Amino acid sequence: MALFKALLNASVYNLLPLPVSHHALPLTCIEQDHFAKYEPTILELKRKYETAMKEKMLVSLERDKLAARMDSDAQLNRCVQRLAVQ
Repeated sequence: MALFKALLNASVYNLLPLPVSHHALPLTCIEQDHFAKYEPTILELKRKYETAMKEKMLVSLERDKLAARMDSDAQLNRCVQRLAVQ
């Protein structure tokens, strides 16, 4: 069952296509062994994908935070310049 879930999750992320059975028969022992060999690789690729997406989100949040800080600093500088002129 864990192998099926890993294959299903991997296919969702387009990492590995699901095997297509023409008759929807259960997997044979040979097929189960064959797909079991790929399970660690699939799980590692899923972990790397999730890590990359988390890092991408953190970078995006940090970028937005810095942009907001620059905007507030620019507004503060304009206010200070107006006060200095008066």
